[in-house]
Amino acid sequence: MFLLQILRKVKNYSEEVVKQIESCWKPESDERAEWNFVTSTLYGFGIVTTLGYNRIAPITLAGRIFCILYGLCGIPVTMITIANVGRYMNTFAKSCKQKIEKFRVHYWNRKTKLKNKTHQDDNGNNNNDDNDDKNEESSTGFASLVLVAAFLVYVAFGALLLPLLNGETDFINGLYYNFLCLTAIDFGQLVPQRVAFLPITFMYVCIGLAITTIAIDVGSEYVRKLHYVGQKMKNVASTRIWFGGKTLKVLDLLHEVGNKCGVEASVIDKMDLDNVIEQAIARNEGRQQLPLKHEDIISTNEPISELLSPEQQSIAAHPIEMYPLLSRSKIRSRSNAQSNNLASLML
Repeated sequence: MFLLQILRKVKNYSEEVVKQIESCWKPESDERAEWNFVTSTLYGFGIVTTLGYNRIAPITLAGRIFCILYGLCGIPVTMITIANVGRYMNTFAKSCKQKIEKFRVHYWNRKTKLKNKTHQDDNGNNNNDDNDDKNEESSTGFASLVLVAAFLVYVAFGALLLPLLNGETDFINGLYYNFLCLTAIDFGQLVPQRVAFLPITFMYVCIGLAITTIAIDVGSEYVRKLHYVGQKMKNVASTRIWFGGKTLKVLDLLHEVGNKCGVEASVIDKMDLDNVIEQAIARNEGRQQLPLKHEDIISTNEPISELLSPEQQSIAAHPIEMYPLLSRSKIRSRSNAQSNNLASLML
């Protein structure tokens, strides 16, 4: 009887040892690496956002073909949606900045009890408009710095938040995985262990991708400017300008304006538009430039009188000023108005 009890204890002990040994060699199971509805959603999200979810992958031929077709349809739609969200965020940020600037100016004027008076130039335009344009251009660099700072703060915020969803506090690894995710490399490590926290992760990733899109747009503008630094403008006449969702060549636009002003298309075709645009941009940027002359505008050696119609020659026979007068509030006579229209278009 005593021997039987000893054998039973040894048997129970051996079974426990075997179970412990098996548990040491048995690989840990991760629900995020098994196919189910949640992981399938994560895998589809990784495809359409081009982030990738490297914990699972299809192994059948039909599944891989479906992933290709799904990506071809879903990636463009997702990219357009994220880009639109980024533009809306950029527009919202600009409107907030304008409201803050208006409030600051109003508060400063009210505090100092000074009234801003609008000074008009000879053409009747407000100088405040030019100042607003200069302020808008000067604030571009500041906005870029704010955008970079916002991106870094957002990554740091995610590095603190997302590990907490798993009950951990690992800032360095969280920072690393957030950077990989928001730069469209991989987001599989950001998936929380609890399914209830998945919407938070999705929202964080979508907003982060929108911020990244804005940063890429701003960076591309600077790269484009660096590409054309020191280069002379060429073929301005064939350059297309976007008006909403449609484009129009500069030369076609000038033809329409000339038609409204009574200037023939042949006169506009003889203009050196490259030089004219360079001079206009230089004056807009505040660089000192000499006033345009006829030889700077017309890219031919023919006399300007040969390029004009008989009616325009009769107008040009009278002394006219070489600068636009169309914007003046009062025009003394009809002939002066026609002469001013011709000179304005040529300049």
